[in-house]
Amino acid sequence: GAFKKSKNLSDAFARLLTVVSQGYFQPNTGGDSIPEAGGELSDLVGDEPLFMALYNMFLDSGGVFRLSFGPKCFIVVSDPVVAKHLLKENYENYDKGVLAEILKPIMGKGLIPADLETWRGRGKAGIPGFH
Repeated sequence: GAFKKSKNLSDAFARLLTVVSQGYFQPNTGGDSIPEAGGELSDLVGDEPLFMALYNMFLDSGGVFRLSFGPKCFIVVSDPVVAKHLLKENYENYDKGVLAEILKPIMGKGLIPADLETWRGRGKAGIPGFH
């Protein structure tokens, strides 16, 4: 009952913490030619919704930019041509990285942490939404 559920939750949290810490401290490779959005971590935390901070960074930096948090950076894509390239035309060449590992215990095989086979099936179902 309750003990087993608690233990599974504790195990899941411990695994999540391990994955996050291992992935976070791995160095990034590539992406140096992508503009880096300026700002502070405090810009992403506060009373304003997260998407507003990202929208302001989009206005300043364009449709593709990097967000750096310590040794990690994330590529943010809002340009529809680039998104189509990443999600439809050339998806096999891109690794989802640490974000997928972080979200796997939370989202299961949801869109972001899905493996390639799951992604292919769901991607086909979602393609009409990109037209």
